[in-house]
Amino acid sequence: MPYPDKSRSISSYKEHNERVREVIPSDRLLVYDVRQGWEPLCNFLDVDECPDIPFPKTNSALFCKIQTVSSVLIPVIIIFFVLYKILSFGYERVTGQKVRPLIWRRLTGIPMFMSKTILRQKIK
Repeated sequence: MPYPDKSRSISSYKEHNERVREVIPSDRLLVYDVRQGWEPLCNFLDVDECPDIPFPKTNSALFCKIQTVSSVLIPVIIIFFVLYKILSFGYERVTGQKVRPLIWRRLTGIPMFMSKTILRQKIK
């Protein structure tokens, strides 16, 4: 993605807001700042009982960063998991060996019969 131009983004935002104010009749438009809380919003929508809970603040910079990272990271993790499952299933069908013990042996450098012996000794 191209690097965003801050001044161009701000001017576009202001132009959009001006256009909305021109097009929407004033009795149907609420110019609202979330720092005002529930009351102006409830009045505009003709809601009799405003909530007693604080107005939610989920649009913080940290929340947006977390949401952006998780929207990329979670699908990538799912894709890798599915690929692992497909490839391990194929490997097992072709070779007759399970992938997990094979990975365990390579990661630890311990032959499989020795790792079983070590595990038995730890259990006792």
